[in-house]
Amino acid sequence: MEDGQRWDNPMTGVVGAASEDVLKRIRDLADMFRSAGGGALGALGTPVPNAVGAFLSSLQRLVEQAPAPVEQLEMLLAEIAAKRALIGALHAQLTAFDRELAILEKSLQPLREWGNQWSQVQASLVDSMRIFRVPGKPSNRKPAGQDESRQPAGD
Repeated sequence: MEDGQRWDNPMTGVVGAASEDVLKRIRDLADMFRSAGGGALGALGTPVPNAVGAFLSSLQRLVEQAPAPVEQLEMLLAEIAAKRALIGALHAQLTAFDRELAILEKSLQPLREWGNQWSQVQASLVDSMRIFRVPGKPSNRKPAGQDESRQPAGD
């Protein structure tokens, strides 16, 4: 993490500095135990110092391999920021799409009105054509709901 980013947020700086201080003190304490324990272990028989030394070495490797909590937190915060940026981009795209749909809807309203008017004119023409029908001559028009399969073959 860069120093400029680290100190932008005062809590990050305080937490980071405090955790580094705690880790330094733990390392110093472990070094003191190691130096004090070295003399005491020398007075014991060979198997005990070897076992303790192996245990301390494995413990030290374990501590060194463990990632610092601050690094994990920084990764989590970076992931959250990336997801929020993605959500912001999706929101912007959806807003633009909504505007386009509103324009399309508004532009189709006159066509809808024209279609309604045409339906009314069409219905009026059909009604007026009934007046001019010749009596006794069948209409070419089929009654609503009747399909060709039900009609007699002679028509």
